[in-house]
Amino acid sequence: ESPSAANAMDQAMQSSNAARAFVGTISKLGQPAGPSARFNVVKLWGSGKATPRQYQTFAVAATNPAGVVKALDRFRASETGQSSPGDVMLLALRAGGVPGFTHSLVVLYDDRGEYEEWVARTGQNKDWARFQKEMSRHATIIGSIMGTSVAVFGDTDLVSQMLTR
Repeated sequence: ESPSAANAMDQAMQSSNAARAFVGTISKLGQPAGPSARFNVVKLWGSGKATPRQYQTFAVAATNPAGVVKALDRFRASETGQSSPGDVMLLALRAGGVPGFTHSLVVLYDDRGEYEEWVARTGQNKDWARFQKEMSRHATIIGSIMGTSVAVFGDTDLVSQMLTR
């Protein structure tokens, strides 16, 4: 993770009139569903080119982050992991979040149907079973959400730079 790219991304968001207008409108319609959090990128698996248009995020309580990285390295190197239609990021919680939440595992993909089909095929194979067993030694999934980005502001290349440096 590049601190200068992360800072540039934050500054771009803060100086965007469109982003401020969007946040102002959204804040009149409701309240955040949970506490906000800040993260550092631990590792990115994939091309680094997936857009944040579609995602699934897993809240993780990791007792051994290095073991989580090793399990993901092994899985992503497997035939099943290489066939994944998106990128995966492991993020370490820096500030905020809820008790017990130490990391976030984020899957970014462009086509939800393709991702769902991959998940259905993967759920019963030996690569996935090995990954699940390894992960359970090092971490517990404490929650998950799937989402679609409704708006993107500023230079999205800054996000890519932040994640890949």
